[in-house]
This record gives sequence, structure tokens and C-alpha cells, in this order.
Amino acid sequence: MSYLPGFRFDLFLSYRHDADQGPVKWVSTFRERVHTSLKSRIGDVEIYKDDLNLVGSDHWRERIVEALDHSAIFVAILSGTYYQSSECLFELESFLMRLKESNDSPSRRRALLPVLKHPPAADEPVPPEIQAAQHVQFFDYDPPGSRLVREFDLGASREAALQFETALQRFVAELEVKLNDMRGVASQSMGTVFLADVGIDQSVSRDKIKADLRQRGYTVLPAAAKYLWTGDHVLDQVKADIAKADLCVHPISAACSGNLDIPQRSRVQLDMAVEAMRAAGKPMPVVWIERDASPDEGARELVQHVKTTLADQGVDHWSGSMEDFKTDLVARLEALLDMRKAAALEVAMVFEAKDVEATPELSDLLVGLSIEPERVKLDGTSPRNPALAAKLATRKGLRCVVLWAGESEEWLSELMDSEVLRPFLGKDSLCIYCVQPYTADKRAFRTGRAQIILGTADDHLGQLRRFLGNDSVQ
Repeated sequence: MSYLPGFRFDLFLSYRHDADQGPVKWVSTFRERVHTSLKSRIGDVEIYKDDLNLVGSDHWRERIVEALDHSAIFVAILSGTYYQSSECLFELESFLMRLKESNDSPSRRRALLPVLKHPPAADEPVPPEIQAAQHVQFFDYDPPGSRLVREFDLGASREAALQFETALQRFVAELEVKLNDMRGVASQSMGTVFLADVGIDQSVSRDKIKADLRQRGYTVLPAAAKYLWTGDHVLDQVKADIAKADLCVHPISAACSGNLDIPQRSRVQLDMAVEAMRAAGKPMPVVWIERDASPDEGARELVQHVKTTLADQGVDHWSGSMEDFKTDLVARLEALLDMRKAAALEVAMVFEAKDVEATPELSDLLVGLSIEPERVKLDGTSPRNPALAAKLATRKGLRCVVLWAGESEEWLSELMDSEVLRPFLGKDSLCIYCVQPYTADKRAFRTGRAQIILGTADDHLGQLRRFLGNDSVQ
């Protein structure tokens, strides 16, 4: 049974048959892995793959037309000679006609998701619908920046097999979102991120960042993989996407591989984002400079622009590992989410980031009192998000609970003297809640500037209720 109502097949695989030859049947393996992964995520799906050994083109076309009529998502597996196949072009053109017709029928929506098994020939005309569609790449250039292609093949090497599996999971994640969207399963977005269009050398890196953000519940724009830069209204589209974003993220490369259009387009997007974010009072964009050791001539001006002019305007740039960049990015997005929630919350819970594993004890008590606290993370005694801390300090009636876990008494004393807690000093608005380890310092600590509650006290929950003005909760 198909996952999408009204269709017999959820996916239609279009591919050049020689792409499924040899010891490792690439397309068959791809189909099996996609089916297995989707089944574990959302349930069973129906995938059409032409395995027919038909004699006579009329019979073949009849079966293909019938399958296309009943298929929701067209997966074009683009090998090097895909566009040279009359059969593949027939399938693609037939589906594109149905795709346009489906725009007038919301209950019969269709979608196109290309898979790049191999880049097309340089002189190969690529349909604009393929260019605009979100895609996942199953190859890389080895060495980077060259035109030498290495496909991700399960039978080639362990490294290639791992890259195949990584790309496959990105593709499955895209499919899961698309299928749920088409089925009408609404997912509440944590926020919206503008992830700038990049050159082909950076497309794999961008896809990894995008997959990570989407798995965390963020909406990522642009919705398509790339902008059609030759279009008449492309800058209007870029501007509209940026306007919807809570944060703009710009991966750029210190190597343009001789294509000067790439750094120029990166700069256009970045400058538009800086202007729009400043006008809207939103955070400045964040830039990740990939391969920053020695920018080549084509990218040098862009890198310098980021590190000087834009840095002076508040744009942060990274040149470390992707994992470090993603960690910082998630922290920034969490801080923005915290700021959006702050207006509706009555209690702030302050804790050192190293003590995050100790927070459930206090969090569970607060949730049990029907309170969802604002979480303020600290590095030492400095807030990770100074803007959020400053905003909370202006909230009238807000009460603050400090989690004291693994830090010393000196840390607590310094924190109480800091700008973070200064607005809350007083037993009516500041509470120090002590959890393990229960040191002698914690047991002996006294202050007139806050209430002290020891987690081992017989009446610790009653004390917390009274501090929060929540005595009536049983």
C-alpha cells in the first residue's frame, strides 16, 4: 500500500539501465536502501522501478505511462548519459507535464527529486525544472576543485561506501519531509534559516548543514537546491527568502575553481542578507569559510570583504571544521528560540553549560508545577546569549532559579555579583537550588540576597512552591 493517498506509487525511479549493471547493481541497491530506511521512519512506501524486459516499444511505453499516471514523486537518477536516453527523456517529459497539471489539484500534488549519480556533460542542456529542484549528490570531485569525478559506489572502497550511505540518508531525510508534507502531516518549525546558494564544489557541505538543520526541526530556505540565476526575478526571490529567515547562514569557499560567478553570487546574497537583517533588527548573518588556508585569486576579494568590511558590521565568520561550525550554529538558533519564548515565561532557570546533565532534576520539579522555565546557559558566569539575559532582566515579575551543581562557592558568589543576576537579587525573586554533589560549601552557604533550597531537604518541593508563589499546586 502506498504512503500517499490517491497514488499507487509514492516514488517512480527513472534511470538509464546501464547504471544498474555490473557486480554492484547501483540503482537496485539504492532502491532497496531507500525503501528500508523510509519504512523504519514513516512506514511502508511503494516504489516503481522498471525491471521489465519488454519486447516492443509500444508495450513498454504503455506500462510506463500507466505507472507515471499513478506516481507522486519522480526520482530522476542522473548518470552521465541520462539525457542521451530517449526512454529517460520520455519519462521525464511525461512527468513534467503531469507535474504542471498537479498545480491545479492540491489533493494530487506531485514532486520532482533528482539524484546526481554523476554530473552531466559540460555541453549537456539541463532542464530548468531539474536545475531548480532539490537534489542530493552521490559523487565528489577528487581532488577537490578538479573535474575528476569519483562516484559513491558500495563496491569501490570502504570510504566510498560510507559516503554512499551518508548521501542516501540525506536523500531519505528529504523524502521523509516531502512525503509528510504531501500527505498533509504538519510539522511545527523551530524557526527559519536562510542557507545561501553555493557552487557545485560546496553543494555536499551545504547539503550536510541543511540536513542537520531540518532534522532539528528548522525550515531551510531556499526550498529548491539552487536559484536560477539567469531568471528575471531571481534577486526578488532571494530577497523574499531572506526576509522570512530568523538567521542567515553563508557557506563560502576560499577556492572558486576558476568560476568567478560563484564568489560574485555569494557576495550578492551576503550583502542582501546584511542589509535585510539590520533593517529588521535581526542577528547579523553567519559565514563559514571552507578551506580558508590560502584563498585563490577568484575568491580572495570575497574572503577579504567578509573578514574586514562585514566583520566591522557585526558579521561573524568561521574557518574551522564543519562540526564546530554546526555546533555554534545550533547554539545561536537555540538562543533565538529562547528569545522568542521569553515573553511568555514566568521563570528563568540559570545554569552552567557544563552542568547540563544535572538540569533534569530541577526541570522536572518545575514542569510538575506547570512551569516551563526559560533556560539561560552560562560559560562560567557569562551568558552564552547576552541579549537574552539582558532582555530577561527587563521582565517585571520574573523569578530566577539558579541551579548549583558542580561549580564552586566562588563561582556562585561571582555570579551573584554579575550583570546576569543583579536584577533579581532578593529572596522574593532569586532562588539558589542545590543538587548533587552536596558539598560542605552548599550545606553551609547563606546569603540575604537569595533563597537557598537544598535538594535533600524534607520540604524542598514546598520551599520551591512558596518561592514561586505556587502553594496551591499539589
